[in-house]
Amino acid sequence: SYMDIKIRKFKISYSKKISDFIIKQFKKFNCEDVGEEGLNFFLDSHTTKHIKDNWKENYVVIIEDGNKIIGVGRAKNNGWITHCYVDEKYFHKGLGKKLMQMMEKWIKRNNIKTVFLNSSIFALGFYKRIGYKTIGGMKKHHGIPLYKMKKELF
Repeated sequence: SYMDIKIRKFKISYSKKISDFIIKQFKKFNCEDVGEEGLNFFLDSHTTKHIKDNWKENYVVIIEDGNKIIGVGRAKNNGWITHCYVDEKYFHKGLGKKLMQMMEKWIKRNNIKTVFLNSSIFALGFYKRIGYKTIGGMKKHHGIPLYKMKKELF
């Protein structure tokens, strides 16, 4: 392949790289929708320490090109996907879809049939294209506008 793409599982030592990557993506694509309260809440809940302390019991997939993180997905064993981020330089190469498929497969292995997620305004179209449906309208969570979505796994 023309990219040196590798898929990795979560390691504690990745926490800072993950934190930096996710915050960068969030600022780039979600900032105009969230305001100061939303940004501060997001920053607080994505510190290196927070990721170190809270992500190790989840299913976390990391995509790297060389040693640079270009994608991160996180699923919980209650059937929620909480994160799916891809670097914009790598959009439309199927990487977001790949992250989602891996997480859905893991959730299914835990005998859960329905996946839930909260989508940003920015990501709504992506999730709809891969089979997610909105449940109700937009709600604000700590100042962050989100759409609750679900998908049945068969």
